[in-house]
Amino acid sequence: MTEPREGLVGESPEGHGEKKVAILGFAESYKTAPFNDPSFDIWGLNELWKYLPRWNRWFELHDSDTLGVTKRDLTEGEMKRHLDWLRAPADGRPIYMQPPFCDGRFPNAVPYPLDAMIAQFGRYFTSTIGYMLALAISEGYTTIGLYGIDLSSDIEYPYQRPNTEYLIGIARGLGRTVLIPESAAIVKAGHLYGYEKPIAEANGLGASVRAHIVSLKKKHEETLATLNTLDGALQESDNFLKLMDYKERGVTVEGY
Repeated sequence: MTEPREGLVGESPEGHGEKKVAILGFAESYKTAPFNDPSFDIWGLNELWKYLPRWNRWFELHDSDTLGVTKRDLTEGEMKRHLDWLRAPADGRPIYMQPPFCDGRFPNAVPYPLDAMIAQFGRYFTSTIGYMLALAISEGYTTIGLYGIDLSSDIEYPYQRPNTEYLIGIARGLGRTVLIPESAAIVKAGHLYGYEKPIAEANGLGASVRAHIVSLKKKHEETLATLNTLDGALQESDNFLKLMDYKERGVTVEGY
């Protein structure tokens, strides 16, 4: 992996003045973004345009298999609405897309500078948010706000969160201000290693729950043993009734 290098154009805020950007995702905290503060540029992605009062740059970096495909809105025609929006006039505002889509089909499409970002930050991008963060750092934004980027779920985001935190670390290491909503599960820990106990251990709750689990498992095993015994007794009783039925029909059963 190419290590981040200092001294590239836009890496240092010195001489650039105050540049502020709000990078937006779909979580509820996007509503707290500084839409009414004109000093902030607003960067959005994918189908978020339906909810934003304004934007300066857009990012739609899906490939041909996934462009316009969304699980957020399954209503009929949703894909067409998104593609129509991407084709609509945007007053010169760029929409970053992959090179195959920058062929005139989408008049506002410009290619994302992927090679330059890889050269500066390494070949480590696991989400569109990562691409947006990298570009903001590279262009010298001194304040970078992350809104609607909570990354709290372990279903979709285990591989996205580390990439986001990596880039936040680079930004802060360069002296940039990174604003993160309280609801976001990024660059946070429940306890300080060595100085504090894990949340579940601090009040003894974890030990209590683990002891309860041991007790429940023992009871579970005992219950299974009882059920197996009952199953055997039921089968024996059922077999006895079948035997009586055979004898009732006049069948000779050896031993009975």
